[in-house]
Amino acid sequence: MARAKLAAALALLMLLCCCAIAEETQFDPVHVSLWGEPASGYEWTCEYEDNGVLDAPMEEYVEGADGSGGSYDFYFGVRAPGRVHLLFSYGVSWGIEAPARSALCTVTVREDGTQDVRWAECFTDDRLVEVRLPSNPTTGWNWDYAGDSAGSVSLLREDYVPYYEDLEGAGGVTTYELQVDAPGETLLLFNHASMWDPFAAAEESYVLRLVVSEEMEISMSVDDELEGMELLFPVDEAE
Repeated sequence: MARAKLAAALALLMLLCCCAIAEETQFDPVHVSLWGEPASGYEWTCEYEDNGVLDAPMEEYVEGADGSGGSYDFYFGVRAPGRVHLLFSYGVSWGIEAPARSALCTVTVREDGTQDVRWAECFTDDRLVEVRLPSNPTTGWNWDYAGDSAGSVSLLREDYVPYYEDLEGAGGVTTYELQVDAPGETLLLFNHASMWDPFAAAEESYVLRLVVSEEMEISMSVDDELEGMELLFPVDEAE
């Protein structure tokens, strides 16, 4: 009980520190929470590019009520508008084996302080990649998976889940589950396009680069330079 109270107090202190930074810079802090189980020998670590957008993260692990795991919380103070990529890896703290999971979080902080957060997460053992993009189909625009450049990835599932079931127009998250079928390098293309006009140009795009080793270990990065370009990739949908 004492440990839980101490962890909660530390988490509150970290949040207050980030809020103080946010008040000074007029931007809300970026908070990332990932579930993990340190007793298994695995833990979440973060790599990020210091491009002047975010401060280095303050980290804390908060154990869950049942003791079978908890949340790894990362708090980033925001210094200025812009975009930054955060790479989280869930692996052992010793040895050189590939992480069991990795998550690539792309955070865009706009001038008005609003945030756009996009997630790509891969599960090494199952060769799965899950992409989660914020969306709001009630606007007439939604994300569309346009395929991969090498034809080596299969689309298994696509769905949309609203943030609030009883609040129409509030938006939600569109999720794509894909399976990597072969080693090599490929680009995954997602276009934010009109749902009513198939000939309208995409409003924006999200290009995820996958590099898959012969051992089927997957690394991910976002290709900012290709965003907005008209790319045509084949789509291999599951039956």
